[in-house]
Amino acid sequence: MAVISVRHTQTGPNAWLLSWQSSGGDGSPYRIFVDGVLVGEQFTSNYVLTLDLGESAHVEILDTTTDRPTFAAQSQIELGFDQAVNAASYKVERDSGAGFVTEGHLKPSTSGRQKWKSEPLDADLSHTFRVTPTGINGNVGSQATVTGKLIRHPDPPVVAMAYNGAGPRTVTIS
Repeated sequence: MAVISVRHTQTGPNAWLLSWQSSGGDGSPYRIFVDGVLVGEQFTSNYVLTLDLGESAHVEILDTTTDRPTFAAQSQIELGFDQAVNAASYKVERDSGAGFVTEGHLKPSTSGRQKWKSEPLDADLSHTFRVTPTGINGNVGSQATVTGKLIRHPDPPVVAMAYNGAGPRTVTIS
């Protein structure tokens, strides 16, 4: 079966209430995955998701023990860099193959470091990003370009195991 009709309501600057309905399931608790990582198991049909400011996430809610999350491996690129002196904002762009498209805007942080995570991307492809600072005086600063490639680990194989506790003890994996 499947989880259907997922709704999200922002409850704070970096928090969302997720609520959903299921068309059946197998009676097991809902499993909540964020970026392919299991973050919760529960029988209730709502969950509060909290992220860092400016962070995005891919969320999946599964209602059977046999379903696997779509993103079993990390499928995002995270850029991190020291802030430029007197920068008022940063524009993050991705090369779409037909030119650069804006992916996001960042404001200076109090830590002196910037962190930005992409939306889920295709594996085994190179992805090029460009970051451009704009100064407090409105001048555009020097661009920095970086290219990264996502390498996806294969999903673990599906196996059936049987244990025979009578007589000689054997385990059969097929």
